[in-house]
Amino acid sequence: MRVNCILCLLMLLAAFCPPCVDGVTAEAKWVFVGFTKYRDALFIDMNRRTSAADMRVQVWSRTTPAEHSRYYKQIQRDLKKVNKTPRDFRYLETLNEINCTSRQIRYLKVIYFRPDGSLIHATRDDRASWKSVRSGSLWDSLLAAVCDQHGGR
Repeated sequence: MRVNCILCLLMLLAAFCPPCVDGVTAEAKWVFVGFTKYRDALFIDMNRRTSAADMRVQVWSRTTPAEHSRYYKQIQRDLKKVNKTPRDFRYLETLNEINCTSRQIRYLKVIYFRPDGSLIHATRDDRASWKSVRSGSLWDSLLAAVCDQHGGR
């Protein structure tokens, strides 16, 4: 009887307190990459990095926009388009796919968060277009950190 109660409790806990929201875990290891030209802080989570044999790597990044940056204003417009209140927005996490050989990146998922870590909105685009990474850019720094760990660049 006691074992059944414990199992029920664990099942309820798993159902109502999931450890992740679409890939976002509490065990993140955020590493600072740099600032965008608008002074938005960019981090990558080295614990949520996956690799494939074809030199493609997926890694989560976190962007914390500066309050008055152009990027922050764009995020506010994007959230309004989907009827979400941008007032509470604090940061976003993006699932990036990087091709280390061709030096390209694309954004597969974007998740918008409040300061307390609760979800505002999420998007997914498995057919996102590839963008070239310019040498010396912030995305070049991200590519360097991820691809060097992957074993090639």
